[in-house]
Amino acid sequence: MSAIRDRLFDALGARAYYGWTILAVAGLGLFASGPGQSHTFSVFVGPIGEDLGLSKSAIAIAYGAATLVAALLLPRMGRLVDRHGPRRMMLIVSLALGLFCLTFGAVGGIVTLTLPALVMSGHHDRVFRVAEDIDELAALLPEPHRVEFPNAGHLIPIERPAQFAQALMAFANRIG
Repeated sequence: MSAIRDRLFDALGARAYYGWTILAVAGLGLFASGPGQSHTFSVFVGPIGEDLGLSKSAIAIAYGAATLVAALLLPRMGRLVDRHGPRRMMLIVSLALGLFCLTFGAVGGIVTLTLPALVMSGHHDRVFRVAEDIDELAALLPEPHRVEFPNAGHLIPIERPAQFAQALMAFANRIG
């Protein structure tokens, strides 16, 4: 199987710039996954509208705006993948997506989606450049509360569990 793959890539490399092949495959993947994402989300439009008291139009506008914001952030994500590698960024994005999916269940209305957010970072974080990446993230949020842990790296809840819990409780008390 690897011999077939090697011959295919050698033939493609000899005839055309390999980057164009990657671009074509990526474009085809985006084209093929777009409708699937929308169809998958459409299953939840009714229950989300009922739970939040939103019309289908309001949900469509929110979904479209979120898709636009995600598209605008893709160049930044590309730079992060280049800097930190695809495996690390896939892990971070997967964990963040899981966290957002869990917290989405607590949303009580469209306004709840814009509530204050707690942005925590470790001073010795090697995954994100604290001064740039975390501040950039906080700037995107409506009411960010920023906490930096001077003696922690990327895994704050594991490295500094007591300080993490204290910051989380202080944030919860602050927002009510």
